[in-house]
Amino acid sequence: MAFCSCVKKHGLVLAAALFVAFLINSTGDAAARPELASLVVDGYSGKVLFARKADARRYPASLTKIMTLYILFEEMKNRRISKHTLMRFSRRAAAQQPSKLGLRAGSKIRAIHAIKALVTKSANDVAVVVAEHISGSEYKFARRMTRTARKLGMSRTVFRNASGLPDRKQVTTARDMVTLSRAIQRDFPEYFHYFKIRSFSYKGRKYRNHNRLLGRYQGMEGIKTGYTRAAGFNLTTSVKINNRHIIAAVLGGKTGKARDAYMRYVLDRSLPRAVRLTPAKLRARKLRLARAKTRSNSDRHTVKLLRRSVETPLEDRSLDAKIAAIIDKPVVLSSVVTAASITDTGKALEQGSRKPENRPSIIPRRAPSVPSRAIVAVNTSPWNIQVGAYSYKEQAISRLAAVKRAAAWILKGRTGFAMEVNKGEKTFYRARFGLDNKRIASLACKNLKRKSIPCIVLQN
Repeated sequence: MAFCSCVKKHGLVLAAALFVAFLINSTGDAAARPELASLVVDGYSGKVLFARKADARRYPASLTKIMTLYILFEEMKNRRISKHTLMRFSRRAAAQQPSKLGLRAGSKIRAIHAIKALVTKSANDVAVVVAEHISGSEYKFARRMTRTARKLGMSRTVFRNASGLPDRKQVTTARDMVTLSRAIQRDFPEYFHYFKIRSFSYKGRKYRNHNRLLGRYQGMEGIKTGYTRAAGFNLTTSVKINNRHIIAAVLGGKTGKARDAYMRYVLDRSLPRAVRLTPAKLRARKLRLARAKTRSNSDRHTVKLLRRSVETPLEDRSLDAKIAAIIDKPVVLSSVVTAASITDTGKALEQGSRKPENRPSIIPRRAPSVPSRAIVAVNTSPWNIQVGAYSYKEQAISRLAAVKRAAAWILKGRTGFAMEVNKGEKTFYRARFGLDNKRIASLACKNLKRKSIPCIVLQN
């Protein structure tokens, strides 16, 4: 009897010990794998369609690479990096933990291949390569990532590295990840299509996109998956179907299949409630975006030529021909003294260029045809923006037309005029745009300077 009671006693103790151990392990798993967080918003209106712990902080894992790509696209759009720019693998980059391409230190990769490796393979070594190429170090790049996050409205996100490898201080929320996913699609429509890539071949190896919903969920456009043990399985998506657009984030899935199943659930639930654009509104939207993209590409080229035209010698006709081709009329530009020659007190120096001796006069073959709404003869505005001064009226009009084309959205509805100025025996023409007040003129000039178009603000 004593033996039986002893066995029972020890059995109860063992069972209690096992139960406590189970509770401890369960608590540890819960801490490592926080509860699911999700958010779905309307891509057109921004309205929240579904939310669950959307502001709870989570680890982003490889969703971090969306911000890495955002900054890379920013550099490409500003022409500091091209698709063919070579980026070098440092020892630190080559030593990153998988997932990675596994290239040796000293190897180089083109920007276009880096983009595809980040989207499909989610290569940690490539993320460091991009960071070091742009900012010199991953630490400096991470600081830029956080600053960019704040500018985009991601108030609860902190980045400490470019890849998403574990760092306790690198956190985000479902809401912030949706904000980032919307921003990268809005700000870089010309590059967003890379997130649709389902596979990527490099150096004889083929890498599949980790987003298994691509090609399996109708209308899926991407964008990125992520996983670490502490973060769980993360995913952000963009879906366009039946003239509707929604963007979603799911953070903290226990398995990849469970995460994908939950993503399907929130997408199916949210799509019927999303704004549906009429075919006419959708066409107008697509046309507006296409025009903006075309104008952006041509504007960058025109601005580059205008910037060079400021310092181009009078006898250099090749640049004139290029600018003339852009504005569809034969034009000859003369040298211009830019806003750099204006004193800090705002006092304008006269900008007429003196014609060198023994140099034949250069007169345009014909003046460009400019709409009357864009160029006027009389200045009736209280404030002006001056973009140059020329020896001939036709040249001033040409400058106005070129600037108008290069900065159409800034100068929309603004009239331009060639102001005649006589100084002794010399006559020259100032190219100006009229504006309503000083504040508007200052803001417009500031934006022109951002596009590398010299200008000064003057009161009429």
